[in-house]
Amino acid sequence: ESRVLKRVIRGIRRVYGDAERKERLPITQPVLAQIIASLSNPISLPRGVSRELAETLRVAYALAFAGFLRCGEITYDPFDGAFNLKRRDI
Repeated sequence: ESRVLKRVIRGIRRVYGDAERKERLPITQPVLAQIIASLSNPISLPRGVSRELAETLRVAYALAFAGFLRCGEITYDPFDGAFNLKRRDI
């Protein structure tokens, strides 16, 4: 980054301040156990959530927890042909 750009950014932060960030607490093992237990009980599943989806979510949550994964590391954005690379682009 250039010195000028750094000074501009510093000035903007001085005038407007840094953006407020909502605190995001980590999911602890007891919280994860409650989530997985609620997905294991077919009666407690929200409307429209099949048993297959519940099982997929249970596995995904356990994998994310065990692998210390962030949300962006286990989810994806829908394909956008204008933005994402396609085979014909290579």
